[in-house]
Amino acid sequence: MRELRAAVVGVGRLGALHTRKYTNLAGVNLCYVVDTDPKRAHEIAVETGAVALPDHRALAGKVELASVAAPGLAHY
Repeated sequence: MRELRAAVVGVGRLGALHTRKYTNLAGVNLCYVVDTDPKRAHEIAVETGAVALPDHRALAGKVELASVAAPGLAHY
């Protein structure tokens, strides 16, 4: 079975938790993390082996699974 390519959008406290769960989940490959804070995105990317992206629109066509863990107002 092929692994699902995953991303986490928003890697604050809750998003960082999502990244750790994905890295330990069979059948899932955490490929990307996205955050408006480039330093934070880079830190989590280094920790997880994912690629940091500055904008969620760059994910189009690249993943099958994404968690949106951004603050509520950023969901719109």
